[in-house]
Amino acid sequence: MAPDITDYVSTTDAAEITGYRQEHINFLCRKEKIEAKKIGRNWLVNINSLREYKPGPKGFAAHPEKNPRRRS
Repeated sequence: MAPDITDYVSTTDAAEITGYRQEHINFLCRKEKIEAKKIGRNWLVNINSLREYKPGPKGFAAHPEKNPRRRS
């Protein structure tokens, strides 16, 4: 039986929602800071857990929609 993934998004989508890089979302999944399921080698992030995760005093609202930092 396949796992129920109706409330889950990819790490790519989670990165777009939060403004974080995908690598940081993967880190949060590995450290169990947000609820996630690993399917093969990919993480699926629980959208409700992502919304509840507050990295700072203002939560994700403090972050811009797109991360302005560029990787060199």
